[in-house]
Amino acid sequence: TPPSKDWQMAKVVIPKGSTSSEVARLLAERKILQHPLVFRMLILGSMTGRRLKFGEYSFPDPPSAVEAWKKLFRGEVTRYSVTIWSEVTGARSICASDKSAKAMKS
Repeated sequence: TPPSKDWQMAKVVIPKGSTSSEVARLLAERKILQHPLVFRMLILGSMTGRRLKFGEYSFPDPPSAVEAWKKLFRGEVTRYSVTIWSEVTGARSICASDKSAKAMKS
């Protein structure tokens, strides 16, 4: 299905301990997945439900079920850049993300 012309960046937070069914529901509720059943079948067929990572995810473009699955399986969480000013060292930028993403329960 071609991307919607009305698509705006979507974000979703996958809570720690979410089941794969809950993840599919969250993605569908946020209108990130057009076909959540395909996403669920992919998880079941690949037996990766317990290896999806929790965290905040950004979708700048409408993903296919496979693209959404890869992002959550790899733990490609949203990253934020923060600048901290110190009179001693000057400005210093850091990138923060949840690198401690753990596998979710299926």
